[in-house]
Amino acid sequence: MHVAGSIAFGQPGTPPGMPPAATPPGMPQAGQPGFPLQAPLQTPNPFLPHGAVPPQPTFTQQLRVQLEVDEIPEAFKLGPKPSSRWAFRVILAMVCVAAGIAIALFVMKDSSPKVKPSILIRSDPEGATVTINGEELPGRTPVVYRDAERGVRYTIEVTHDKHKPWKKTVVIGDKEPQLELQVLLD
Repeated sequence: MHVAGSIAFGQPGTPPGMPPAATPPGMPQAGQPGFPLQAPLQTPNPFLPHGAVPPQPTFTQQLRVQLEVDEIPEAFKLGPKPSSRWAFRVILAMVCVAAGIAIALFVMKDSSPKVKPSILIRSDPEGATVTINGEELPGRTPVVYRDAERGVRYTIEVTHDKHKPWKKTVVIGDKEPQLELQVLLD
């Protein structure tokens, strides 16, 4: 054994040229029985009374442990992480709702262009004069009034020589492209 100062080299379990590990008094040194320190093989369960035998795991518990051991670690699983699945589902639901609203608006939208309504007036006999809301139309029957609007009340008067005048008040409905009046003069 070689001594340099107060450090001894060459103790059993110490590599050559290295100082021995400092251990507290009473602890086993390298090469002595009980080194390295080990826990007892059986530690008593602190929740059982002294001397009681711990219960054996049930068959279901044994299977559960086996399944947990066989489970693939999260890092090696394919597909999105479970934490991101809810976000994907929320986004998918929002896209579906938006698509449904867009389809509903497209279907409910009136696809025909807004056509300004008109009033067609025919008379028997033909060649009668037509007045709408006090304004005489140019020409004789059959005649078309093209400045009509939906929901407006029109008073129409049809007159012809040697016949009684005809008068009626009409309103053009929301869906009617043209209102046709057939007037039979007496």
